[in-house]
Amino acid sequence: MDSGGSSNGQSGRYALLGGPRSNTSGHGIADMGTIGWSSEDPEEPESTQNFSVPQLRDQHYSIIAEQDRGLEALSEVISRQKKIATVIGDEVDYQNDLIEDITDHVDRTRDRLVGETSRVRTIDRKDNTCGNLYNNF
Repeated sequence: MDSGGSSNGQSGRYALLGGPRSNTSGHGIADMGTIGWSSEDPEEPESTQNFSVPQLRDQHYSIIAEQDRGLEALSEVISRQKKIATVIGDEVDYQNDLIEDITDHVDRTRDRLVGETSRVRTIDRKDNTCGNLYNNF
């Protein structure tokens, strides 16, 4: 698989991935069916230059596994947040019901108070009228 004579497996990697040293001129996996998106060939990071294809594959699987663990943890946090939000929403609904009940009671009490105040004024007016009648005699 090492067509370039390199002892570290890079030529085979570039042949597989369609990198700058491959003989497939842009028909590899990394090219994704295009013939290059820029005028410059991408540089491989120094941290992976001496890796063989199996080592790169293992690193890739390790990174994916780490991402999966991170996504699982994120999923658990989001699930907890959803449960908390649901409980808060239920509590807000309950509190709104209480406020509506209190408002209804206050409205009824206000209406009764207005009615009683009107009756007291009527009685007071009649009392004043009666008191004036007695004073005239």
